[in-house]
Amino acid sequence: MCNAQDTLIYSQKDASMFSNYYYLYPKTKTFEHKFSTDDMQIWYGYGTFTIKGNKIAFVFGESYDRHTQKRINQIYDTAKTSDTLQITFKDSASSPAFATLRYKDTFYYSDIESGNITIPKKIFEEDPNPSIAIYGFNKLELNNLAHLKEVEITMHDFFIRYHYESNFTRELIYKGNKLKSKDFYSTSRKRRVQFLLEKK
Repeated sequence: MCNAQDTLIYSQKDASMFSNYYYLYPKTKTFEHKFSTDDMQIWYGYGTFTIKGNKIAFVFGESYDRHTQKRINQIYDTAKTSDTLQITFKDSASSPAFATLRYKDTFYYSDIESGNITIPKKIFEEDPNPSIAIYGFNKLELNNLAHLKEVEITMHDFFIRYHYESNFTRELIYKGNKLKSKDFYSTSRKRRVQFLLEKK
């Protein structure tokens, strides 16, 4: 393996309806696997790899702990309580998004420019663990409401279904600039899945 690059990216060949990538980090002997489909599902894996002869072994660890894309952040202030709860919607790391939420029979709409909704906490007085519905069907439970200051929700990621690949080993055939599966993954014409090294 050439160690001149910090990251080696292998992408699956002939993948038109999905994307399937292995990101290899030679200096640390670690990798990430990211496989996404057109129906908004993502498989994510992280771990270490070893190369022996013409084989590469990917040892998947606790991928969920590694994943940094957080769709919901609940921010608490244990030093004080507040009478209002701010909910901020974003469509990326910083851009505001328009969204609606519902509590019981009341709908709330985010500000178009800021993506914020400010809700008085008194509406939750008779509900110790209230749940709000995002777009009417994705429920979010609010805990420790007295000290809950803000909820940040990344909308573009909110509806994506994640699958975390953890605690197993996957072995592929290694040929430098190409990775190949050892089986056929039910592909037509008995073709092994191939990953080609992208050129920078």
